[in-house]
Amino acid sequence: MLLSFAVAAVLGVTGALLGSAPMAAVGCLGVLAVLAVHPWTRAAPVPVRLALWAGLLLLGVVVGVHVSSWPDPMTGSSDPVTGATPEEILARLTEPSAAYRRYIAVSVALGLACACFGGALVPVARRRDVRALLLPAAGVALLGVLCWQAADAARRNRPRPVERGTFVSVLAIRDTEPHVQSAVGAGLLVLSAAGAVLGAARRDGR
Repeated sequence: MLLSFAVAAVLGVTGALLGSAPMAAVGCLGVLAVLAVHPWTRAAPVPVRLALWAGLLLLGVVVGVHVSSWPDPMTGSSDPVTGATPEEILARLTEPSAAYRRYIAVSVALGLACACFGGALVPVARRRDVRALLLPAAGVALLGVLCWQAADAARRNRPRPVERGTFVSVLAIRDTEPHVQSAVGAGLLVLSAAGAVLGAARRDGR
């Protein structure tokens, strides 16, 4: 089980670093699947287990939504504007952008996942075992940071009014650089999920 987790985590982080949506998705979703079928998770009480599974499902949605819009590595763009008229480009700038909607969806899913994992920690909190709460609480806190970052990105990508007559320059760039920020995000996601799930299930799975 540990080997499967490590292989999937490395695959997800490497895929994110290389900007490969399929590799990153397979790796991150593989980590979530390993956590879902882990013996500690399956041995947890039904309410705790369902809360953990719901949180993992929401994280799977986060992964799918996030990587679905990654640029095509061959063209460097997932939303080509070649051949678009100035009116069409202006309409795209003034309507809710795909990035804005994506970050909203990611932040909501992350917030709900935090709520699910937080609910799974209630039995541990009732024991007042501070040491038992450290790992899962850290995992939930990291997910909270990712949620805040997604919400902030949505704010920064919020469509703003563009007056007609404004000069719009569109530049297509082929992106071949390592995606360090995406790799860090993928690493934080899998680590926080592991901490939240295993930390909650280990104590309740006894």
